Amino acid sequence: MRYIERNFGGLPLSVYDFKNIYTKISNDKTIAVDRNYDVLRCISENIYDKESRYLLLITKNNFDLELINFLIEEIIQRNNNKNNSFETKFILGSTFPQDKDDIYIEKIIGTIRNELTTNNILVLKNLELIYSSLYDLLNQDFEKIDNKYYTRISFGLWKPFSLINRNFKIIVIVNEKNLSYEDPPFLNRFEKHIFSLDT
Repeated sequence: MRYIERNFGGLPLSVYDFKNIYTKISNDKTIAVDRNYDVLRCISENIYDKESRYLLLITKNNFDLELINFLIEEIIQRNNNKNNSFETKFILGSTFPQDKDDIYIEKIIGTIRNELTTNNILVLKNLELIYSSLYDLLNQDFEKIDNKYYTRISFGLWKPFSLINRNFKIIVIVNEKNLSYEDPPFLNRFEKHIFSLDT
């Protein structure tokens, strides 16, 4: 059940539907299939799981950013005995039309590259302009050289290797209204959960 919750979230009833399918196939009558699951526990497990995919949180409101920040800080404080001192950093994409040029994109990519070597959680929102540049990073396509990990971040023809800390995490925030505009391959890279006041 925990694996289903971690891997098949992202739609309102997807976890419930997959649990139903599993219980029918396995014929296990001891499992109670509930419509709800502990989203906060799944987010916490993702943050401390070095092998997990990066996280995509689907939100309904802009104020959920405040809740997400509070939630991550709470998770970190509760797990401070795990020898990982995370810090949360937010990069929010601009909605101004003039901020769609190469200089703006290069600046955002530079900021992300600087964060890769840290022990931090980087929260990204409204950065559709640069997600294609982060293809290898978001796929967690890392190369190990001399016990260090590297990934490529592209900008035009420029595709340098960037050193990455294996404790580094990315959380991407997507508003529920914009979900249908996102590329399915982009969405499939992540562990996905719907994050709202209800959850």
